[in-house]
Order: sequence, then structure tokens, then C-alpha cells
Amino acid sequence: EVRTVEYKVLGDNYVAVPTHLYKIVLVTDIKLKQPLLGTFIVPNIPIADKHLGTFKVSLEELERHVGVVFHPELDRKTVGDLCVDSGCNLEDYRQFMQFFWSRRLKTPWNIQNLEKDWAELVTRGDKSE
Repeated sequence: EVRTVEYKVLGDNYVAVPTHLYKIVLVTDIKLKQPLLGTFIVPNIPIADKHLGTFKVSLEELERHVGVVFHPELDRKTVGDLCVDSGCNLEDYRQFMQFFWSRRLKTPWNIQNLEKDWAELVTRGDKSE
């Protein structure tokens, strides 16, 4: 049986554009009773109106698609579901930008970067704290 895959390419060098992206989130913390895992396959298109849980797949399914075994040391019988614990909620763009700028202003690399970032926020009129 012969199978083919079609995909878009960009530029003079024909760089392949993936149709989908995957993400594996493994959370381990001594405060948790067990590690938490979330695995997702997301189409390479804007998904702002979709719940992240829509794209949730099992780790085994993702491994079959990708052809790689992830976290082989992980005892998969003891892993909790990240989406059950956290809800796997996506932030909207405004929430993300508030988080981004708050983090950037709280942890600047140096005073020059802080001043530059502050000036950009003032110019944009952003009211984020």
C-alpha cells in the first residue's frame, strides 16, 4: 500500500509547513500527589475560540503519530490528567498579554530593558498591571 502526504511549502527553499503541532505537558512537583500529563495535537491554524481539551489525545496516540516514545522513565499508571486538574483553559489574547508584560516588567534583564519595555507600554497605552 502506498500512502502520500501533501503539505504547503514556503519560499525558494520549499520549507515544509506542518499541518499540525503537538505539545506534551508534564507537571511534576513535590506538592502534587502524582505527576500530571496533558498531550495535544493541534492543527496549525488559529484556535482562539476552541477549548484546549478539544485537541487532547493520549500519550500513546501522539507517540504513534510522531514515531517517538516520550518520557520512557515515566510510570504511566501513576500519572494524573492535567486537564482534569487544571481545566486546560486557554487564555484569551488580552489575558496572555497582561501575563506577558507583567512578567517582563517584574523580571527585567537590566535597567535599560526595563526602561525600554516601560516606554513601549506607555506608548501603547496598555493599562496592565
